[in-house]
Amino acid sequence: YEWFFQAAPPWRPKALFRWLLGPGRVMCFAGFMNLLFIYGKKFGPDGLMNGPSSAYQPVLSLDRIVDFQERYLGDIFYHLPRFGWPATLLIWLAVTWLAWRRGRPLLRFCWVWVLVTPLPIEFIIGRDQACLYVCMAGWAVMAGILFADLVTFAAPKLVAIDSQCRSLGETRTRALLAACGGTHGTQSAATSASVASSSASRVAPAIATVGELAPAWSGPALGGGTLSSTSFHGKPVYLNFFASWCEPCNDEASTIEALSKKYAASGVTVVGVDVEENAAKAGGFARAHGITYPIVVDSGSMRDAYGVNGLPQHVFIDRRGVVHDLVPGEMDAADIEAQLKAIATPFGA
Repeated sequence: YEWFFQAAPPWRPKALFRWLLGPGRVMCFAGFMNLLFIYGKKFGPDGLMNGPSSAYQPVLSLDRIVDFQERYLGDIFYHLPRFGWPATLLIWLAVTWLAWRRGRPLLRFCWVWVLVTPLPIEFIIGRDQACLYVCMAGWAVMAGILFADLVTFAAPKLVAIDSQCRSLGETRTRALLAACGGTHGTQSAATSASVASSSASRVAPAIATVGELAPAWSGPALGGGTLSSTSFHGKPVYLNFFASWCEPCNDEASTIEALSKKYAASGVTVVGVDVEENAAKAGGFARAHGITYPIVVDSGSMRDAYGVNGLPQHVFIDRRGVVHDLVPGEMDAADIEAQLKAIATPFGA
């Protein structure tokens, strides 16, 4: 990291020496501490590298490097049984070319990372999988950069050849490509673009966000059947996430019931969402508070889609299907009514 991001000078002795005493001193200190650590492992009392029978005795040979790299890359890439040395060599040639031909310091840093971090175990027999999570950080960052570059490259191509992607624009097409998996997702991206552009020119996020389309939802309704967001297309909706054990949920239930009747004439639909309980408990809650508005028994999918981390939670969705507000915690009657008035008001009024 220090070498690539602290602007190391060219390999001229005087300039390099000055740099090592200045910006590079952190690297020198880290290297010195590592040497002390290795010295202790080798020469310290009961050092793990002591003796020919030690489990941590390194085997310095070319065969050992090849053997480790074949197993290492096999574990990194989808737990394949084992790469042969030709495939191993091709992978490293491709990674090296990508890292050093792109002119991006972060890619070069990742290349050094995945090359250097396995060294403590590379020459030790039987430790092939030890600490590979450290190496994975470098591979993950490198893959993320290359994937982002691929999406950036492919998006304008799709916009140029596909009318649905063109209607969404390049930014939203990039988002669709990323969501569909990039290289194998170009057809899926075009299909998703068709769905998105036919219903709206916006893409709903994975988790509910104020000002964005509300995530679609569906679940078993109390009393039978299924209730889904498509049932309320073009209508303002108030989702109230609750549970029978939640004291604030019980405190505000009668208020919500009264307001649901008051704003029904304005087209507002209140939907109670019982979070991770069964129909019996949801039904008991409804009877205890005289609730007449529909209730969905959620197994956890709606909770995740709407980012519910505590109960109660209130979600107000306007006629366009856009999240107007997300309010965690108990609300009083005046605050709920103000939100209902806001989503009930027709646009342009």
